[in-house]
Amino acid sequence: MKRHLQYSMATLLLPLLLAGSCSDMIEIQEEEARMAGLTLLAGGMETCPEGAVCIYTAADLDAVRNDLSAWYVLMRDVDISGYSNWDSIGEFGNNFTGTFDGNGHSVTGLTITTSSSNIGLFGRVAGMVANLSVSGNVAAGSYAGILAGMNFGTITRCSVSGTISGKTFVGGLVGQNNNSTTIEECHSSAAVTTIGSSAGGLVGDNWNSSIIDCYATGPVTGTNTIGGLAGANGGSKGNITNCFSIGSVVSSDPYSSSTVGGLVGNNTATVTSSYYTDDDGGDGTHVTDDQMKSQGTFVGWDFTGIWGISPLINSGYPYLRNNPP
Repeated sequence: MKRHLQYSMATLLLPLLLAGSCSDMIEIQEEEARMAGLTLLAGGMETCPEGAVCIYTAADLDAVRNDLSAWYVLMRDVDISGYSNWDSIGEFGNNFTGTFDGNGHSVTGLTITTSSSNIGLFGRVAGMVANLSVSGNVAAGSYAGILAGMNFGTITRCSVSGTISGKTFVGGLVGQNNNSTTIEECHSSAAVTTIGSSAGGLVGDNWNSSIIDCYATGPVTGTNTIGGLAGANGGSKGNITNCFSIGSVVSSDPYSSSTVGGLVGNNTATVTSSYYTDDDGGDGTHVTDDQMKSQGTFVGWDFTGIWGISPLINSGYPYLRNNPP
């Protein structure tokens, strides 16, 4: 799967292209890209850029764990179904601190079965992961997500599908978004299940961090502190902005209604211009299914550069222009 992406950073670099030699400007552009943790070749990179470690095979992807601080670029779709129980990249005390650019490609066939925590394609991210789609099935302990168990960095323009189950802090994309970090322009269709608390369609727990321009469509099942987008949203810097969820939220605990929400299960922080369709209530704005398919519903959203809406795309719900379903 190849997405054709354009990055806003290219606009910022345009003045640099108006002076100096072509080769000098290319070097400046590549350096700015590395500093920003992004790659700038519109339509995806066809050749391996200088300075990057490029990934072509499942074995290449597995080798990322050998250098957790490098700049990686995925050059083609990779199937890792040959790994019957994937070992997450990055762990407690040894986070992934580099940059992983999916380059509009996908990783499929992720399978993990474990009772351990900090589980996903990546266990713990403290760098950047961008432009990547991941599908698979994960069963783990706590702090579990299909893309990452915990995020201490930046995750942008990523998506996940499949199933994930765990004990606590379980999300379709990320188990916990922690410590002034950001998830933006991401989406999940994964089915999320927890036997404990803090489960969300996108993120299990958002603590002192930001979730911006994201959505979740998969069902969430658990006991308490469960939400269509996030199980919990807290901390003085915690915020969910311009997001939506349409998945069902089901609790097995008859006494947990106060910590079950269509968008967020337990919110003690900020929710802005975010919407949900499930009837469980909670913070955010409850809308009907028809309203969720109408551009006029979404106050303050950017439907020029970030969001799009069409009856022919994403079942009529808003979609991310730079990270389509």
